[in-house]
Formats: sequence, C-alpha cells, structure tokens
Amino acid sequence: MNLIEIEEKKIKLCTALSEAEFSKTRYSSLLGEKGLLAICENASSGSQFSFSDWSFSSIQSDQTEDKVYFTGGLAQTDFTPLFKSQINIKTAELLLTALNQAEKQGLKVPASIGAALLCQKDDKITLLFLPQELFYNCASAFGGQDFISSYLMWENPLLDGRAAQSFTQAVLCYKALTGNFPYPNQNKDERTKDILDKKYLPLEYAVNGIDAKAAGIINRALTITKDSQNTLPKDFSTQILSAFDSAKNAAGQKTVSPEAFTKQKEEYLTSLNAKIERKRKIRRNSTKIIVAAAVFAGLLLLLSGAIKNHAEQPTTQGLSPTQVTECFFQSINEKDVQIMYAVAKGKAFKPYITAATNMHVANAASQAYTFSSINVAPEKWFFYQANEKPGREVSIYGISNLVIDGYKSLLDAKTNKNKDKPTPDTSATGQSIRQDISYYIVQTNGETGEIEVEYASGNVTLTWQKKCWLLTDIDVTVQPLNFSTQELKEDFNSSLKKNNGDVISAAVSLSLRYPWIPSRELLESEEAKLKEGIF
Repeated sequence: MNLIEIEEKKIKLCTALSEAEFSKTRYSSLLGEKGLLAICENASSGSQFSFSDWSFSSIQSDQTEDKVYFTGGLAQTDFTPLFKSQINIKTAELLLTALNQAEKQGLKVPASIGAALLCQKDDKITLLFLPQELFYNCASAFGGQDFISSYLMWENPLLDGRAAQSFTQAVLCYKALTGNFPYPNQNKDERTKDILDKKYLPLEYAVNGIDAKAAGIINRALTITKDSQNTLPKDFSTQILSAFDSAKNAAGQKTVSPEAFTKQKEEYLTSLNAKIERKRKIRRNSTKIIVAAAVFAGLLLLLSGAIKNHAEQPTTQGLSPTQVTECFFQSINEKDVQIMYAVAKGKAFKPYITAATNMHVANAASQAYTFSSINVAPEKWFFYQANEKPGREVSIYGISNLVIDGYKSLLDAKTNKNKDKPTPDTSATGQSIRQDISYYIVQTNGETGEIEVEYASGNVTLTWQKKCWLLTDIDVTVQPLNFSTQELKEDFNSSLKKNNGDVISAAVSLSLRYPWIPSRELLESEEAKLKEGIF
C-alpha cells in the first residue's frame, strides 16, 4: 500500500481508511476539490506552461487491503511523485516557473510541493499539483515517512495564503541547492518551535559562493512570521524565482576555502544554538511557573470537590448509559472536573481530566491577569468571534458534534445529585456495554494561535457499579483536519454579511467545509443561554 499509486492511466490516492472508517468522515465532500495541471509542450524553446483544473473523479475501495482510494484519470503513466524523488536544480526550476506563471495568471497556487507529480517525456513536461486539502487529509492519515516527506517538511503551519506559498517555494530552493531541508526536524511540534526561533542554517553558510542578494531573498521567505506575512511584496514569487536563478549560477563559485567555509558555518551554528537555548530556557522557566500554579490550583480544585457535602455531589444514579456518556463529554466543554470524576473511572480517562483541569485553571488565570483572554467551547466561539473586539483573545477548547451509537448529542444531559435520591435500574446489575462514539476535538494552539481540529472515533465501555452506570474505558483514534484559521475567520465574517449578522446561519452554512462546526440545534441552545446571561 502506497500513499500515491499510478497504474493503468489512473492516479490513486490512498486515504489509509477502511470503508467503515471512511464512512464516518466527510472526506467524500472533497472529491470535487480542484488541483492544478500545468503542461509545457516545448520545453527546449522556453518553459511556458498552460494550466487547467484537475480533480479526482471517483472513490473506490480495494477489497484486498480494505482501504479506500480517491482515483482520477490522466493520459500519462510515468508520473513520479516528487516527494519520492531527489529534488534537483532542474526540477526545482520547473516547479518555480510553473508556480510563478500560475500566480501571474491569477490562479490558486498550491501551497505544498509534496503534492506534486512530474512527467517529462521528450520535450513535453507535465506537472500535476493534487488537490491540497484532500491530499493533506490522506497524507496525515497515512502517516509515517510519506507524510513527513510529502507534506510536513514543506509547510510552515504558522502561515497562510501567499506567505505559506512563498515559504514552500523557498524550501524548494533550499532543498535543490543544499540537498537538505532548512527545518529538518521530523517531530511536528519541535519543527514548529524551530521555525518560530528561526533555527536553521542560512543559505550563505550552507552554499559556498552563493550570491548574497539571492540568498537574502530566499532566507527572508524562510523566516516569514505571522506578523510580517502581510508585508510581502506582490511580486515576491518572481523575486524568489530570480533569486534561485542567480543562486544556481553562482553556487559553484567558491569564494573561500572549504576549511574556512566549514569554520564559518560551525561558528554561526554555535552562536545560534546558544542564543536559542537561552531563549528556550527562559520560556521553559516561565512555563514551569505557570504549570506549578496550575497544578497547585488543580489540587485545590480537587480538594474542594472532595470535601463538599456528599448530598451536593453529582451522581450518575438514575441516568441511562447514553446520558452518562453525554455528561462526560459535555463536562469537557464546561471544564467541570467534579462531574468528570463522578461519571468516569479508570486510567483511560486521566488525560481528559488532567487536560480539563489545566484548561480551567489556565483560563481563570489568564482572565485574572489580562482581563481580555478567554477560552470557550466550540459552540460559544462563533458568538464571540461575531463580536470580536480589539485586544481580546478568544481561544477554543472542547468537543463538537458528539455522536453516540448514531444519536447526535446536543450536550444537554444533566447529572443528578445524591440528595435527589434517584431511583436506580436494578435490572442492569453486573452488566457491561459498549457504545460507538465519534466527535471532533477543537482547541487553539497556545504557541501559534492556530485552531487545531482532530476527528476522533472509537468506543467507550460502561459498567454497572453500585446502582449506576459508569464509564470505565475509552478507545478512540484521531485524525487531524487541515484548514487555515485565517481563512476560517474570513469565511465566517463573509458568511455573517451574507446572513445579515445571523451567527447561527453564518456558522452552519460553513459546516460542509469545516465539518467540526457544531449543529444548528446546539448553536441555538447556546444562543438561548447567552441571552439568559449564562456565559
């Protein structure tokens, strides 16, 4: 099984999902997403490309492997996925030229080079950039080295739009000129830290004799920040292409001896690593203080819950298994650790309880110190975003679109209290049942500010213990969803205008593209709470 297979004039992109797993996603809605086909008929007379849309045409299942594929036809059988081949000067030049020409024609330029396929036959060159969102979902689900080399190494997760495209084009230049990726760490989180700290070797220290001006342009593209991404010149893609052209011509002209060049590189890296280590040490120490405060506050929270009057404590007695499961997941959104402890027992739930505890404390602390930072559940975020205020930071933490054995939860179940003396269902004594569940995990990355979403699916086990149902195990797998936070906000603001400021209709209209958006019913319920002053 390969991520990309080319056979019988068909391109097959593996989702890495079985039919059962695929049916629980909305990946089929991406079938019509457009990729970009670039063809140069006479390469020897100049690389002038013509462009057209291309998309996968069908979804097929391989019964032997029990895997679902997106498939599409093209009259070429010798395409090579670029992430499977060595990127050389000529290949990089072709890619940069095609992307530059596409941008000048106002076409949507792909952000990931890893999703490109190349066929060079006689004097004809064909490049195919696969649909980006669809490719990302498949590559991330496929995982392993294919995901790393086809996507992770090419992207800057902190950027979007033209800035993200410029970064990828600069990575292409760097890879072709040096044989290495500028940010080679294969751990996603560590690589993002390296990008934030600009922990890479600038081209002038990587290629002896490279043109300084050309190196400067490529280096600039590799160090774009979220704050500076809107300051890039409109012709930056052309500048990168020109810089690469200058760099490849001058790269072989050594200006200093190999020994002196190596010494310069080592001195630079020593200085850079020391500077970054100091910065990270300060960052770690700050984090330790916050974590210590969070742990202390969390212990106080748990202690206060433990000594509360027994009569006031929540209980699952009198609740159905589905209600118990609902209570657990809605307590994540409400960051109610007391309820989580009341409905779930066992090691499998400790990560959820720890995360909710820390989020509760961090949210309280940030509001206490800044008065402008707040963390909300997914169903609340759209109402805050619609009334965005300068200086206020609204982040997300929680789950959305919970489905329990086919039942679409509105996250409105209520636990009983011991003082209510609910009547238990004694017929269930000793039983244990399993429920299928699926939901989206939505949270804001604390370092990057990007909204990150994962689709979770699997099951929970409930066991009848002492007159009530309790959750005793959970087993889920998660798959990340790829989208741009900036585009989400722009899409939502645009939808707000189209829907005359109706937050619910504006949000729901985007649910096909962003499947984690809560249902209309849940948003309406949340709106009612906000109108009643329940924040």
